[in-house]
Amino acid sequence: MYTMLVVDDEPLMRRYLSTNITRIDARWEVSAEAADGQQALAILADHAFDLVLSDIRMPVMDGLALAREIMRLYPRTCVAILSGHDDFAYAKEAVRCDVRDYLLKPLSEEELQRLLESTIRHIEERRATESAANAVSALSTEARDEVVRAFLKAAVSDNDVELRSLHPLLHRLCIDPVEDFAAPLVLLPDVDRLLSLSIPPSDLPVFRFILHRLAVELLTNAAHAVPFFDSEGNTVLLIGAESECEVKILAASSFDRIAATMSSYTGITVTGALGPPVEDSLQLGESYSQAVRILPTRLCGSGPLLFAPGCSALENDASVESPFLDGLVKGIATVQSALLSNDRPSLADAVSRYLQLIPCGVEPLAFAVHLLARVNDLLIPDSSDVASLEILARISDTRSNHGSDETNCALISEALSLTLPSHLRSRPIRVGHEAVLRAKEYIDTHYMEPISLSSVADRIGVSASYLSDLFPKTVGESYIKYLTRIRMTRAERMLRSDPPEKVQDVALRVGYVSVRHFQHVFKQFTGRTPTEYQDG
Repeated sequence: MYTMLVVDDEPLMRRYLSTNITRIDARWEVSAEAADGQQALAILADHAFDLVLSDIRMPVMDGLALAREIMRLYPRTCVAILSGHDDFAYAKEAVRCDVRDYLLKPLSEEELQRLLESTIRHIEERRATESAANAVSALSTEARDEVVRAFLKAAVSDNDVELRSLHPLLHRLCIDPVEDFAAPLVLLPDVDRLLSLSIPPSDLPVFRFILHRLAVELLTNAAHAVPFFDSEGNTVLLIGAESECEVKILAASSFDRIAATMSSYTGITVTGALGPPVEDSLQLGESYSQAVRILPTRLCGSGPLLFAPGCSALENDASVESPFLDGLVKGIATVQSALLSNDRPSLADAVSRYLQLIPCGVEPLAFAVHLLARVNDLLIPDSSDVASLEILARISDTRSNHGSDETNCALISEALSLTLPSHLRSRPIRVGHEAVLRAKEYIDTHYMEPISLSSVADRIGVSASYLSDLFPKTVGESYIKYLTRIRMTRAERMLRSDPPEKVQDVALRVGYVSVRHFQHVFKQFTGRTPTEYQDG
């Protein structure tokens, strides 16, 4: 049974409610009565009730004063107000006191029934939430860390299904992976180095695992770094700090430790790429994509640690390499097209032109490995890729004569020919204007959800990099700035609603799991905190 305390200075009203509540809803009973708010508080001091149904105008202590005291002393107790006057000021104050309903006399049984049903739903939802919270709070530190790593993997791997389930769980755990600023640091063992040491390509997963274990062990006590796997089995470090500059400095020091240890233990070198620092964990997917996108710049001698555009405070800003990357992408696309056409002369010609992109003094093996990985669109080789890598291992690092170039071209063509055309992934590219319109429509209707640039791109059928480049050209601002503007505009409306909504509720309704982060972004956007904006 659910229990109710009736508070009214009219004996007839108290008697009516005591007599009829159980008849209206058999799950309820009136357990006690009081003639004013002060009597009610004395009863509440000794007994707990699910609902207090109180008149608003009473001697000694009125219903609103009673509601304020209940909210302060007994926050789990629901309150509903009865009034003989349809007074908006009273209703507004009742909302501020967290009153569940404001009913006008004379009462109807239908209104009472709705109140009792809605209160039961509220109580059961609260109990379920508390039960889940208790279960979550019982999780071990290891389990909590596993949840964080699973969320980070989903965030950088465009896994909307897991994001939707893990995002609320992080909220229950009161965990925000990005407290201030954070960026993903992608780490890869250099496959060309592995091949040059005559290590079998089938051992590549072993070296990936060794790299990950070194990262975990070296950074066990480092609060700024969280190691996890992405969907391709690569090691990624989430580097967090209080400022963007500090993120970059910590990333560089972490990379140096890991790379030096890896080289000392195994002889294998490591390449790292840092995405731009972000302030929201749901922006990590875009940052990760930018980090992966600039990994090929190591091929022109920019490595071993690369920084995506937005990390220009440190050297090796990959934005200066965009012409090289553009040429590389075009060269790979030409090779893919020739491979699909099953035209061997065209394939040889495309590979030859690709090799012409290699800067003077740079060995061709790394370029060949990169080409194979991009054509397959795979980072962890399966058996056919192992066979292809074994062929690439025979590539000469000496480019002193035309013959060696021809030999290398033939070896690369042979390695590519072992790859089935079905391994290639193609995606129709929509007209730019249409793609951005569809992206904006999706953002406008899903801004309250954990959406990332990659998830939006996937929904509309384009690549994340394509949408990232196209968005500012078409809209005049980046994807994340557009999403933030939409969220902040909606938040402004909610905060100015009458009656005003709680800041915590507004944060959740516009897609922020952390109220602190929402307040930070809102102040950056409007120049005022949410509370100042409400009072303004």
